[in-house]
Amino acid sequence: MKKIVLWIMVMTFGLTTLMANESNYTLESLTKEIKNSSKPTILYFRKNSCVSCDELEKYTFTNKSVQEILKNFTFIKVDVGDFNRLKENKKILKKFNLFGTPSMVFFDKNHIEQDEKLVGFQTATKFIEHLNKFVVKDE
Repeated sequence: MKKIVLWIMVMTFGLTTLMANESNYTLESLTKEIKNSSKPTILYFRKNSCVSCDELEKYTFTNKSVQEILKNFTFIKVDVGDFNRLKENKKILKKFNLFGTPSMVFFDKNHIEQDEKLVGFQTATKFIEHLNKFVVKDE
């Protein structure tokens, strides 16, 4: 079932936008993914029991305009609800000064963490407005 859901998400967001391994990240592997990205990076933290996470994925991330702008980002989905990985997940959340989901942490194309985080449900319009801060426009 998890593979089917993952396949649907990959088809929705595109292979270059969505990282598949959502629950097995360590702080070290996340850091490596960010540093290996040639694009701005979004770390999206969620857990299965999070209703706002489900709404964000159902309404905001599926919006065509959001999907289009996400092509400019590396989007890393991190499931922090796995109780078998509680110690590592706490370490990750502490590093990014987070305590709830959904939460998003942003890195510019130079891998520098941005001060402003998004927490809670975001409408497509508000999310796009935030993402536009990171998209380099052709001049």
